[in-house]
Amino acid sequence: MNDRQENTGGKTRDRAARFLFVIYFVCLIFSFVLIGRLFYLQFFFRPDPDLEKYLTPVSRKEVTEPARGAILSFDGRLLASSAPMYQIYMDCTVLKEAHENDRNRERGRENEEKWLEKAGQLSVRLAEAYGDKTAQEYYSTIVSGRRNGRKYVKIGGEIDHGQLQEIEDFPLFNEGPYRGGIIVERHDTRQYPYESLARRVIGYVEDNRTEGHSRIGIEGKFNNTLHGQEGLEWLRLTDGRKRIPDFDSTSVKAVNGLDIRTTIDIDIQDIADRALRKNIMDQENIEGGCAVVMDVRTGAVRAMVNLRRDSDGNLGETYNYAIGRAGDPGSVFKLTTLMTLLEDGKVTLDTEVPTFRGRWEWKGERLPADPYLRDKGEYITVADGLKISSNHVFRYLACENYGESPESQKRFVEKLYEYKLNEQFDFDLAGLARPVIPVPGSIRWSGTALPSIAIGYSVLETPLHILMFYNGIANKGKLMKPYIVEDTEKDGHVIRRYGPEILNGSICSEETADTLTKALRLVVEEGTGKRLKGAKCEVAGKTGTAQIPFMTEIDGRQKTVYKDRNGHKQHQGTFVGFFPADNPQYSAIVTVYSRLSGENFYGGTLPAATFREIVDNIYTLSPIWGNEITAMGEMPEMEGHKVVSGADRLDEIPDVRGLGLTDAIWSIENCGYRCIYTGSGHVVRQSPEAGTRQAKGGTVRLTLE
Repeated sequence: MNDRQENTGGKTRDRAARFLFVIYFVCLIFSFVLIGRLFYLQFFFRPDPDLEKYLTPVSRKEVTEPARGAILSFDGRLLASSAPMYQIYMDCTVLKEAHENDRNRERGRENEEKWLEKAGQLSVRLAEAYGDKTAQEYYSTIVSGRRNGRKYVKIGGEIDHGQLQEIEDFPLFNEGPYRGGIIVERHDTRQYPYESLARRVIGYVEDNRTEGHSRIGIEGKFNNTLHGQEGLEWLRLTDGRKRIPDFDSTSVKAVNGLDIRTTIDIDIQDIADRALRKNIMDQENIEGGCAVVMDVRTGAVRAMVNLRRDSDGNLGETYNYAIGRAGDPGSVFKLTTLMTLLEDGKVTLDTEVPTFRGRWEWKGERLPADPYLRDKGEYITVADGLKISSNHVFRYLACENYGESPESQKRFVEKLYEYKLNEQFDFDLAGLARPVIPVPGSIRWSGTALPSIAIGYSVLETPLHILMFYNGIANKGKLMKPYIVEDTEKDGHVIRRYGPEILNGSICSEETADTLTKALRLVVEEGTGKRLKGAKCEVAGKTGTAQIPFMTEIDGRQKTVYKDRNGHKQHQGTFVGFFPADNPQYSAIVTVYSRLSGENFYGGTLPAATFREIVDNIYTLSPIWGNEITAMGEMPEMEGHKVVSGADRLDEIPDVRGLGLTDAIWSIENCGYRCIYTGSGHVVRQSPEAGTRQAKGGTVRLTLE
């Protein structure tokens, strides 16, 4: 019995072992088959193309937009930035099919009525939030969309994130997209905190798309820098009909745009804008104008205002006069003639010019009469000629000193070229007009070109070019290129710096610059710029008026004229200068353009009044001007001497020790000598000594401490 039991147990164990072995063997074979199958599927299997098309999720390539860079004022305030905005749409059909197909029809009707009741409550809140429609109009829109199966009904306009959070809490919308039908689309839009202020400088775009932009201002000129680089992303559709990133595909990350820091001082921009608006708003015969304020030392544009009147009489920043309109500058150009004469040693401010009672012929050409000289004597000084802005004085001086031959005329024009008044330099805004100064022998040159150029006609200059020249005088002869972009930045770090840049290191000597400054101060104190007399700081500047040529029909033909048959004409009036005159910090220009009318218009009126307001308000704005100086200093002991005027000029070198620089130069030049100096303060030494007799035109050296 025991032996039989043992045999039976052994056989049972053998059968179990064999059974397990078979199972293990089958699993092993299955594993090899599975591994082989996987290997085949991975490396050799190619599915049927038609079947693959239906089973593989479709991936779609999406372009990812970079964040557009910001535009900053010189002190970091935002002039333009991108911010997310939201547009709400509504799927008016949500739950409608479920209500209609509910087996319990009574319950379905009740649920539909509840949904519509909430839609009515939603309509009331939407009308309050947007204010563009009444509650009944919103409700009718939703019900109509539900009846007609509309899944994408626009609700109101764009809103910010705060408004979005409020609206998402409204009845029905607070139930989400699948029960309330709310659809929210986000996109970045361009925001301009100061609205239209400096709009022609900043430019305008709606968003960061490259197409459809208005290519004006910094937004247009630096679009590529601000835009950044677009990215690339592949999205695949999930079973829930949502698109998610397809990580099996290659993606390229978007590179955000750089920020641009400008030279604009938004406070000065506001001052200039208000001043220009105030002075031309009620003047119906004024088409528009511009005002530009520049830092003397660097050429940085601190403000650029451009206002143009539309058909309704409203003033807006719709055209950049400052850089886009080149025309005859008029009398402000006379200073280029005077600078050339002074640099060549042809005249001093006391040089006397014969008046000829305002009428004079040159090489057989009868030049226009100068009415300002009718009541003058036989002679007038250069300084007095500039004060009253006499055309005759500067025509005469140019013709007498440079009109003898084509070579000398060319010499005169080449000096103007040295002042870069013929150069269309690369400015930070697109649209800088090309200036024109004719050269002898060219098609634009004529027999009267020289006397015409001398007084600011027969040339084309933008207000920015004229300001650049006057800024060079304020900067002691150093001509700076105007610029409006300081640098590009990323996360506060400077990537590329742009300005300042010197166009010409010396358009004139310091002595000539000081002489011109003195002459410009006389224009303000005693001449055509008297509106600036008594400003909060002393101004050196010049008025200019020019008639603008226009096309009109005469005897059936189109002709360019300065006055039509009714005596109507157009004017360009300008005041340009710098302040404070004794230590210039800012240069500025105001140019105003009139419509065709019978009225006369001058640079000493509206432009000068606007300039005065800009000066006074900038002076008030600055914390450093007008403060009392309390620190004590040691002054060298010296004896004071009186200033030598034109009436009591001497035949010997005067004693100017103890005088300030302006009075010393005035005295030296009144006696017929040139002056150079070193140092600052008051005159402590002079060479040759006072009382020395020297040929007129000689040089006196001054040392100031």
